[in-house]
Amino acid sequence: MPDGSQPKTANEYEIGWVLDQLNRTPGFPELRVYRNRSVPPVPLQSKSQRDSFFREWDEVQEFFSAWEYKQAFADACSGYSDLEEFESLFRAHFRDFLARQLEKEIVPREQRKIVPYWKSEPFRGLRFFDLEHAPIFHGRTKAVGDVLDALTRQAKSQTPFVLVLGASGSGKSSLVRAGVLPMLTEVGTMTGEGPWRYAITRPGAGGDPFDSLAAALQADTALPELKRANTPDDWRELELWKGLKSIGMATLVCVRDGKETAETRYYISSLPVGVKVFAHAVRSHWGIENSCHWSLDMTYREDESRIREPHLRENFAWLNRFTLSLLKQHPGKDSMVMKRRACGWSDDFLTEVLAGVSL
Repeated sequence: MPDGSQPKTANEYEIGWVLDQLNRTPGFPELRVYRNRSVPPVPLQSKSQRDSFFREWDEVQEFFSAWEYKQAFADACSGYSDLEEFESLFRAHFRDFLARQLEKEIVPREQRKIVPYWKSEPFRGLRFFDLEHAPIFHGRTKAVGDVLDALTRQAKSQTPFVLVLGASGSGKSSLVRAGVLPMLTEVGTMTGEGPWRYAITRPGAGGDPFDSLAAALQADTALPELKRANTPDDWRELELWKGLKSIGMATLVCVRDGKETAETRYYISSLPVGVKVFAHAVRSHWGIENSCHWSLDMTYREDESRIREPHLRENFAWLNRFTLSLLKQHPGKDSMVMKRRACGWSDDFLTEVLAGVSL
């Protein structure tokens, strides 16, 4: 949501972003909400149907109670009791909407001032054309159209990503910044939802690429609301993540008694590790679990310990790990449990364990 909260429903998500857009571009898009005020019949034949009906009824009431206090939403709401009243409301609203479109644009745009000349030097040399140079950027109309067409196709396939690839100095930055961006960010030049917001970042410009991306997303042209977001991942605490270099995900698949389970775990690291190093680190972590924690539980029954005093817990934990390492160093073939018992039965065997030799 624009305020950083999580939406409960898809309708809440859509309305929240529409109202946020209305604050940015008054009058566009136009919001109309029609609410049926009649009391629907309650299904009595099936308990599951009754429960589902009352649950949906409560959700609708909670939804309107949460949004009606906002003036913009209240102004957009219209209630009706039957289909005839709804038809009358819809006809009136739609007629007014069409009349307004005949008189003016959906969003009034500031008319560009026509100047007889460009005040600054129009020849950029080896420097790229940026967004403010769009009025003097010409000759790439077909390339700009190709990028916009590709972006439209990618958006329809749910993958809105376009890579502009070319040799160094071929004009990639100028094409995107002075050609494509103005077409996306100026209201009324592109069909669909708009205007678009944009962020510009260069991961290889020096410093941490995550820091560069975060700073670009907080710019006024991108998502400035992230600065005031009140979420568990508060962007105002980015300084705490300056050392973050890699993020990893590991999926553990276990088959036990013919039943397969899968567990996914996420890791963050201050090291720029690759896949092989990351996999080795995850397996090594489980090696600690299997070789140390499991052994402590089986040998000393740590999971069944009734010690509650903090200092005693720390002392016994240290002693258990110390003695476990001594038992593992003993060259005997007996289990850790049997070696521990033998230490209590025989002073000679205890001496062997302490010395790490077999006499």
